[in-house]
Amino acid sequence: MLGFRTDAKSVLIAVCKKLVQKTPIKYPVARSVSCLDPRNMASAPEDSRTMMKRFLSTCVEAILVPETDSDVIMQQFADFIHTAAKSELENLSVENDWLDTFL
Repeated sequence: MLGFRTDAKSVLIAVCKKLVQKTPIKYPVARSVSCLDPRNMASAPEDSRTMMKRFLSTCVEAILVPETDSDVIMQQFADFIHTAAKSELENLSVENDWLDTFL
């Protein structure tokens, strides 16, 4: 479990670095990453799932994520949205809280 968390954290850091370096906000990849915002997860869970599907399909096309893993990632994302308390998601303070600590 600890290994998975470490790997997931390093993948998220690498993806975010690439996004900041190369992706203007007008591209679909940058827009779809907003699915990781807990406030969006709380207010529009179905939209967050749709955006995560788009993001994962882009990652699969770019051979960043194996296709078999994308189904598992999507299931874990849906489970997280379902099990997390809505108030906990809505009350995340962007100024004071760290997203990776929260997730």
